[in-house]
Amino acid sequence: MPTARSARISGASQAQIGPRDSKLDISVDLTEAPGSGVASRRRKLDNRRDARPPHRLALLPLSGPLDLSRLLPSARPWIAAHRGAQPEIENTLPSFARALAEGADLLECDAQLTGDEKLVVFHDKTLERLARSDRRRVAHMTLAELKRISLHGAAAGSRPGRVLSLSELFASLPRGTWLNVDVKRYEAPIAELAAAVERSLGHRPNVIVSSFDFDLLRSLRSRLPELPIAPLAQTFSPGLALLARELDASALHLADPPADEALGGGLPVLVFTVNDPRRARELLHRGVAGLFTDRPGPLRRALAALGAGPGGVV
Repeated sequence: MPTARSARISGASQAQIGPRDSKLDISVDLTEAPGSGVASRRRKLDNRRDARPPHRLALLPLSGPLDLSRLLPSARPWIAAHRGAQPEIENTLPSFARALAEGADLLECDAQLTGDEKLVVFHDKTLERLARSDRRRVAHMTLAELKRISLHGAAAGSRPGRVLSLSELFASLPRGTWLNVDVKRYEAPIAELAAAVERSLGHRPNVIVSSFDFDLLRSLRSRLPELPIAPLAQTFSPGLALLARELDASALHLADPPADEALGGGLPVLVFTVNDPRRARELLHRGVAGLFTDRPGPLRRALAALGAGPGGVV
């Protein structure tokens, strides 16, 4: 996946981020896992609509879960755009377009269930923070009602935005873009939410699902055995390590600061939310694989200036 690509918004009804390729060849290098007895091999994937998505490489006889090292670009650190990129309004098309233009390796968005059981790209339970004191709950509104809401960011220079459905976001992304969907359960019944996620994500490549709701993740794993999953947590614990093994997790997403036990556990650890370059450099020295940030472009440039760009930390 390129670390930089052009990004554009081509209209309200058919907004599209970046160029679309009819075909993208992905070369994935599968290296023998220690002690697994699996021979090294190289596999070419033709990423058309009917092609097997990259995460299906988990079907190969590899030992342990398929971690993100086999999915995302090999050069670390991975820079993940937290709800897109500031100063644009979070979780909107301009925000994701800016993140891609700034070279984010991975986009992160939030998703929750509306009153008519659609997945919408929105973080908070209510509209209050982004819709000028509108206190209605997202879960009590239909997608059509939410589409009529104008969103306003606090950052200077942000443009008014609109609420996205998750399907709209997918339709707007360039082929090959990796998306981390942080699923918010809030008031939704697990069965209904898991079914909606399965309908929306079950057939899509280049998707990682994370959540603070571990019962939801268990339900998703039972429905989608090949889906890359990354549990979200504020702190690391032995119970989280057991959960990661139970889920065949691809990574752990942890709040700053991550525990040493997490960094030595064998899975890539991505830390949220890190905007200070010096703090980011410290985390990379400790072995963090990636960083969620509100400013992917500035952070990457600052890390390069500090000697902590792709390929290693000095």
